[in-house]
Amino acid sequence: MKKFALALSIFLLMCGCGGNPPSSVIEVSIIPVTPANIDRGQTLQFQAKLAENAATPASSAVAWSVSGPGCAGASCGIVSPVTGASTTYIAPPSVSANLIVKVTATSTDQPTQSASATFTVFPPPSIVTTSLPAATPTYIYHIQLQATGGVAPLNWSLAGGTVPA
Repeated sequence: MKKFALALSIFLLMCGCGGNPPSSVIEVSIIPVTPANIDRGQTLQFQAKLAENAATPASSAVAWSVSGPGCAGASCGIVSPVTGASTTYIAPPSVSANLIVKVTATSTDQPTQSASATFTVFPPPSIVTTSLPAATPTYIYHIQLQATGGVAPLNWSLAGGTVPA
């Protein structure tokens, strides 16, 4: 009887019967890998994808977070919802300098498995050029205006008045 019990134990160990299934490694990827840079107050959409061998669907197995150098909490922006296969990043409404932000998707089943995307949130554009040199009638006038902030390319338009002839 001891030989039978030993043989049965060896068989169960070899086939994996009666035990927990071997745990698979959950690999997390994030889409888009390289998101576009955005202006303050704008949003970005992110999606997490778990490896095909993951036992848990991404919709219930991913937690989202936001971090960045020089910011903490809501000053980095927020993600909503904080769990699930996809999230929306909302940039902070007020940014005075370029803000580097990292959005991270982490497996709730295996917290060592995560993926991140890094991008920049820009402050609003402002015009640096404060004065223009005088023009000479009948000569072509050419001056390059300068601005800071905002996501390039910036589109210029005349806010009021008319351009001189």
